[in-house]
Amino acid sequence: MPRPASPRRPRRRAGGRGCYGAGVSAEPAEPAGTPAPTPAAAPAGPLAATPREIRVSAAVITDATGRLLLVRKAGTSAFMQPGGKPEPGESPAATLARELAEEVGLIVPAADLEPLGEFRAAAANEPGFVVVADVFRADIGDQIPVPDAEIDELRWVAHAGASEIEVAPLAAAYFLPPAPFTLDGSRIDGIASFYDEVNRVLMTGEDWTLGPSLDALDDLLYGGIGSLRGVQRPTIVLSHHRTVRAALGAPATRAFYLGKLARPDVYAVDRFRADLAALDAGDGPTYFDLVLAVFADHPDITLVLD
Repeated sequence: MPRPASPRRPRRRAGGRGCYGAGVSAEPAEPAGTPAPTPAAAPAGPLAATPREIRVSAAVITDATGRLLLVRKAGTSAFMQPGGKPEPGESPAATLARELAEEVGLIVPAADLEPLGEFRAAAANEPGFVVVADVFRADIGDQIPVPDAEIDELRWVAHAGASEIEVAPLAAAYFLPPAPFTLDGSRIDGIASFYDEVNRVLMTGEDWTLGPSLDALDDLLYGGIGSLRGVQRPTIVLSHHRTVRAALGAPATRAFYLGKLARPDVYAVDRFRADLAALDAGDGPTYFDLVLAVFADHPDITLVLD
């Protein structure tokens, strides 16, 4: 049964340091298996890597559909996030800004990189070593990455394509996009059926459902319930979105407002009266527009209109 919504609230020299591992040869690799990825504890200040750790900076770069940019160094098989080891005295952000320019021709100032934290995972190309990565999100705008320096290949990788390649443990454990959730727009012919489809796809594992409420949708997108629980930066695909736009257009929106106005004991009717007047004047948003606005308030969620 529905539960009420909660209240709102330039090239490099040969033998460089790119892609996490070149130049690591101080100690022989251990024959034992590498440790499983676990989140690293945040250091109190700058921390040098221990002998069996490789200190790097790495980028999270995604495209409009949520695919993750991965690169493969010449002579290796694993695809990993762009980045590499620091030069002496270089900050993690400065390291990544330099590596992005050298490896894939992307210009992102160090000050514009968004720090995501420190992460640990088994090194992809050095058995027995652990990568300790300062990871940053990088917005590349309309720049197009191209392989350079020691980079042999790059790919935009979605969850569905990850099984076709070898993905480095760091990316696989923390940053590979999850499988998208698809709302089937062909099942939607109005506001009620929109929420039926949201419940079908995004409320799995719950013994209750969302009521037809924008506030309830907003609560769901915070990620603490249903299919989104624990999913980092999910992608939600709305198929047949033109059908949905029509189904949630002006007639459905007008009926929605009239339903609110019929309950002055429950709703702030002055607000809905003004919203209805704006809709009838051609200036107000439709219910489809309101749904998009709710999604826009959750930048960690990628909504794809298919």
